Amino acid sequence: GGTSGIGREAVELFVKEGAKVMFCGRGAEVGEHIAAACGPAASFMTCDVNDEEQIKAVVERTVERWGRLDCLFNNAGGGTGPAHVGQVTRKGIHRAFSLNFDSMALATKYALPHLAKQQTSSIINNSSIAAKRAGYGDPLYSAAKAAMDSYSRMAAMQLAPQGVRVNTVSPGATATPIFWSGSPGSARGRTLSAGDNAARQRRVEDNILRNVSPLRMGRAGTGYDIATAALFLASDDSVWITGQDLIVDGGITTFDAPNKGWMADEKPVDPVPLRPQSKL
Repeated sequence: GGTSGIGREAVELFVKEGAKVMFCGRGAEVGEHIAAACGPAASFMTCDVNDEEQIKAVVERTVERWGRLDCLFNNAGGGTGPAHVGQVTRKGIHRAFSLNFDSMALATKYALPHLAKQQTSSIINNSSIAAKRAGYGDPLYSAAKAAMDSYSRMAAMQLAPQGVRVNTVSPGATATPIFWSGSPGSARGRTLSAGDNAARQRRVEDNILRNVSPLRMGRAGTGYDIATAALFLASDDSVWITGQDLIVDGGITTFDAPNKGWMADEKPVDPVPLRPQSKL
């Protein structure tokens, strides 16, 4: 989606850098507001990425509006629960994969004929550090993002002869509304005021800065940090890069920092507390 967090930052950044952008999301009002603020280079349409026909319609509208397609940024996703493997259901599995994996695969399918017409084009899939390390997402979200990583590598191999590059970006320690269910299109997001969102944003940033990322630079990671990574992978500056995963996490996976909690409404807790010392 492009109406909050990483997606919104990407829309605004790509337009600023001269791109013509079609973006989608569930929040019609905020989507139209963003498009109007960005000017004529941005266009919005509502879309539920759990619906294949709506995904297809976004791709078709993009080509109708701009006449071509050079880049696809698959950014829809989020945790759907449950928190423990002993609580999963078949319905939950379908929901998690529909949002985090199926939507990406279907968007790629419908965008491919148009991307392949260009001399070089780019697909960027927004993955997660949860696909690489345990403890940074619920089990089904982590599994779906891991499937995305594997799929992206296979897509990179198969699409290389057509000049289509495929890479993933893996965020971590990023303060966006997804961490307090504040996305404009969500049920809770529609009930939160600007003040509520701002307060939760500050709490998430503080938790990341103090308890999660080992990188000390005076601020937490934001959606803009991920958007700049996506911009690089979309640009000709990365024309020799495909099949890669760009991790943007403030050093969490590099230094194996424990996830002590970054949710706005929860007290940071180390998920793997110290065990009593063995007497052996």
